[in-house]
Amino acid sequence: MKKFALLILLFAGSFSTLKAEESPSAYASDTYAYATLGGITPLLMFPIAGIGTRIQSGHNGFDIGVQGTCFGNFFILKANATYLFYPKPNLQKQFYYGIGAGIERMEKEKTSFSPEFVVGKQFTNDTGGRRFFEAQITPYIVDNHGHGTLIPGVIIRYGIGF
Repeated sequence: MKKFALLILLFAGSFSTLKAEESPSAYASDTYAYATLGGITPLLMFPIAGIGTRIQSGHNGFDIGVQGTCFGNFFILKANATYLFYPKPNLQKQFYYGIGAGIERMEKEKTSFSPEFVVGKQFTNDTGGRRFFEAQITPYIVDNHGHGTLIPGVIIRYGIGF
């Protein structure tokens, strides 16, 4: 009976030890709207602006936004929804990566759907403002004389939360 009581105490004690060792940053939670400015590569000459919202709860996050650019007669309008994963959640500074889907409309092209891959770093500045710097990798499919041509597009952007 003493061994059984000792086993129960050890078992209960192990849970209190585990709970004490858990990092409060693992429960990082945040929601904010943002504005972004970036460029589309390989032609970083095309600036692209956007707005969106981001939600984070611990290791998981979700981002939904709209981006667009217009340069003369050329335009791109893009909406995306992305799942984000934060390997080491910490609202002060954290890396993330994600996968999602986008819908794009380019000049004289049909509207197309495409997968989207994201990698970035999010941080909080000295005044408590949220910022992020990220790369969105999106394979665009454009019409090339009746044949779809895959063009890998990368959007490098900087976001400011409000």
